[in-house]
Amino acid sequence: MPLQVLLTGKLHGPDMGESIVLIYRAGTSGTVTPQVGFVTLEQRLESLKQVDWEAFSKAEPATVASY
Repeated sequence: MPLQVLLTGKLHGPDMGESIVLIYRAGTSGTVTPQVGFVTLEQRLESLKQVDWEAFSKAEPATVASY
């Protein structure tokens, strides 16, 4: 599930293996025009490399609202 959260920002959704293939194909086939702001898998992974993951482990846990 961590990969799903990193790539989609969601805890639940479709199988990530299939989603990664679709993201890659969309980014390399020209199916999605640059005007929509599509981020290719390579760009997404590069942006994830820039995150200071150590800061997350030192941060206070987020408060979850209960309904």
